[in-house]
Amino acid sequence: MKNHRPIIRNATTADIVAFYGEAPSFAIRALVADLDGEIIAIGGLAYHPNRMLAFSDMKEPMRDYPILIYKSAKKVIKLIEKYGGGVVAVASDSESNSNEFLKRLGFIEAGEFKNMEVYSWIHSQQQR
Repeated sequence: MKNHRPIIRNATTADIVAFYGEAPSFAIRALVADLDGEIIAIGGLAYHPNRMLAFSDMKEPMRDYPILIYKSAKKVIKLIEKYGGGVVAVASDSESNSNEFLKRLGFIEAGEFKNMEVYSWIHSQQQR
């Protein structure tokens, strides 16, 4: 039976490999959007040595579910609140509204790094 919309669930290593083609070289805690067995989106926290990075990536079919995108992003924010501190996110060059979306989720501008706009979660929590 086919689903009419993606199911949001915790990501497994197999999901990450299915989406990116290889296992990550760092620890990840993430959610995926599963549409009839195909992973069409992933988002969560990547644990780098000095900082946690909030990330997301999606395939075209996920764009048909804008409300689900936002609700899933809010679930990632709950992960940040539970596990994070000093979380950053980088605005995507390929997503025209990524800056506004990050701000809507509660991130604030933190500067630039290698010509990429960086947003911070810890700063946004101190100003609330």
